[in-house]
Amino acid sequence: MPHQKRAAIAAVAAFGLLLGACGGSSGGSASQPTTGAIDLTVKALDPGGKYSYDQKEYAAKAGTINVALVDAGKENHDLLVQGVDKKKFKLAVVPNETKAAAVELAAGTYTIYCDIAGHRQAGMEAKLVVS
Repeated sequence: MPHQKRAAIAAVAAFGLLLGACGGSSGGSASQPTTGAIDLTVKALDPGGKYSYDQKEYAAKAGTINVALVDAGKENHDLLVQGVDKKKFKLAVVPNETKAAAVELAAGTYTIYCDIAGHRQAGMEAKLVVS
């Protein structure tokens, strides 16, 4: 094989490796996976277009909180904690799906909410008391 042809093949192969190494993530959130038992389970509901979580107030212990979000409705929902960067914690589910992730929270009162357009405004938020 001529030297120029080998050099061209090597250059194409190196470029392919470079593209693979630079590829981005597949999306999704940067939430930390759970490392133990679930501390808090939140159900997302949407009967007749009325968006809510199954409770108006939840409680958890300060520190690492393993949160599960269950989509018991017919639409997509998510769960964020006000004051926590959504790049660090966000759960997003489709109907009949459950996802879990860990979030680190100090003692205090937080608002959890659905960030999908119109859901929070329609009532999909709740209080989270961390002690």
